[in-house]
Amino acid sequence: MHEPRHDHEQGQERGREQDWEQDWDLIVVGAGSAGAALAARSAAKGKRVLLLEAGPDHRSSQLSEVWRLPNPLRALGDPAAGRSLLQQGLTARRTEVQPPLPYLQGRGVGGSSTVNGQIAIRPPMEDFDDWARAGCTGWSPRDVLPYFARLEDDAQYGGEPGHGRGGPIPVTRTP
Repeated sequence: MHEPRHDHEQGQERGREQDWEQDWDLIVVGAGSAGAALAARSAAKGKRVLLLEAGPDHRSSQLSEVWRLPNPLRALGDPAAGRSLLQQGLTARRTEVQPPLPYLQGRGVGGSSTVNGQIAIRPPMEDFDDWARAGCTGWSPRDVLPYFARLEDDAQYGGEPGHGRGGPIPVTRTP
């Protein structure tokens, strides 16, 4: 059974036992990066949102210590740690002559972003220039940069142009 989640808008505890006879403005299937962001932003605009996720919702404090290390890929050597966050039995190959290799796909809240190695990398701004020239309205560097900054809580450069302070994602640089 999942832990109940607190509905901050209505001040109610919600869990599996709740009577779900309710109308929803939006039902989002999958609490990966995109699904969670869509659900949160829609709820912030006053929509009644149901976010469904089949996998676990691990809090940082509940994760195995190996997942909280600076290099969480070491967790792949710990079968118990891997089972809790990864889809099991997935393999892929780049070519027909390669043997199938394990394919990392996240499981649970956060989706595959849970296996990104705790690394944040912005795409090259030239890519956004190309998309804007191709007609993708709203995708120029000037359009997307505020969204990157809004996500960040940048310890070193949070006050600099193009970087953020106070966002939900801590950003630090290692030597």
